[in-house]
Amino acid sequence: GALLGVEVPVVKDRFHFQADFITGRRDISVAVIGGVFIFPNKWQLSVGAQLPAPHSGNPYGAVIEFTVPGYPLSGQRTRGY
Repeated sequence: GALLGVEVPVVKDRFHFQADFITGRRDISVAVIGGVFIFPNKWQLSVGAQLPAPHSGNPYGAVIEFTVPGYPLSGQRTRGY
């Protein structure tokens, strides 16, 4: 199997088109096509459609992801986040 991905800025620092594809016939073999909205504080909201890989038998679905980049897991705040 392989993991392929692309991200293309549509509106610089505001909205990017994204697509990922995991090949094969396993449970994780899907394509996700959507976009990411970037807020002024650099937080990101990603939304996409999940499409099954050919011959995988996987279901269709939706993906919603909220990202706070640069947030340290150690609990120490850096860079103003």
